[in-house]
Amino acid sequence: MDYLFTVDDTFQIEDRGLILGHGLPQTSEITLFRGNYLILRRPDLSIVKAILAEIPMIRYRPDVAPEDRTTPIMLNKGISKSDVPIGTEVFLEKPNTEFVRRAIDVISRNSNVEYGIFGIIDSSKFFPPRELLNTFLFRGSDPCDQDARMDSWEPFELSEDEFDLLFSWWKCAHKHSVVDALSCDNWSDWSVEIIEG
Repeated sequence: MDYLFTVDDTFQIEDRGLILGHGLPQTSEITLFRGNYLILRRPDLSIVKAILAEIPMIRYRPDVAPEDRTTPIMLNKGISKSDVPIGTEVFLEKPNTEFVRRAIDVISRNSNVEYGIFGIIDSSKFFPPRELLNTFLFRGSDPCDQDARMDSWEPFELSEDEFDLLFSWWKCAHKHSVVDALSCDNWSDWSVEIIEG
């Protein structure tokens, strides 16, 4: 992972996220994008995982030297100022995210399909635990999509770390979502619980 900067200021924007400053030096060769995975190492050496939700635009006066210009970043919703004390080091995580990106693609496409299960999950406050979600992903198709409006996908599963990254992505748009098995031990029963509300 690549070191980005050490936090010397934070600013919470309600319903949007937490901004970290002073930010990445604009002379850095590292390029950041929305959706980048971040590791926050706090002064007590504990770790917080986050997603870069937004890169605020900062306009500097012409007399500010390039080496003194920095770019702050905004984290995903759900992370507060108390989670990121001053002195926290920010790193760009570079995990093998192939399966995470595939899961995001499957969920995003399924959310837009009529009768797709994630279109229903999208309007709920729940998200399936990893074991149940893996059943869905490994099946390669959505049992709720009986008319096959969505193409099937190559079956795969997520590790614990991959699931954590996926849920961090989900939380960006679903601030109050929680992982909950809803007292179910299989995907079919969990889906019914979600559908019946």
